[in-house]
Amino acid sequence: MNKILNLLLPRFLTEEVALHDNGDHLVIVCPMTEVKPGERFHAVATMRVFNLFGRTLLPRMVSGPWPWPSIPDIEPSELPPCPFCEGPPSITVQSFELRGPVYRQAFYGCAGVDIDAYVFCHACGAQGPQYENVIFHEVDYLSAEVEAARLWIERSAKHRDLYDGSAADGLTIYPRRGNRA
Repeated sequence: MNKILNLLLPRFLTEEVALHDNGDHLVIVCPMTEVKPGERFHAVATMRVFNLFGRTLLPRMVSGPWPWPSIPDIEPSELPPCPFCEGPPSITVQSFELRGPVYRQAFYGCAGVDIDAYVFCHACGAQGPQYENVIFHEVDYLSAEVEAARLWIERSAKHRDLYDGSAADGLTIYPRRGNRA
């Protein structure tokens, strides 16, 4: 459908592009939609062009260039098992707009994708706290996974002080001696 529109409908297009530094200046490599996960370039810019019968005319940089988003060094952390069934945890990133999972990719469009990232138990389906954000690049996706993992790890110790206080008062033992008939 886009090929037909490109041939028949003259129009302005705006998209982000990957740029390569050849020593003298930055050169457009490809649109960000065609960058594969793990590929790295020198910069990103937003270009506006006039498309006439599939030909690009009047290219103009609207914003940028910005340095290529770098993937931070992420310290590995072990996810604790499910607090209910001791099942294995699994991280997922979902989008209600797309009605399903969001997969890791280099670019998610100029408008981004509204996501919920969380850890769930693969055995019983228990779900940890959600991390909500709009992601634009692969770096944002990885940050969402890290934040979901952090929330899962912290959720198990979140109210530990309340449990310890109840245990010290003997309120976690059942049946309680005072409750017997």
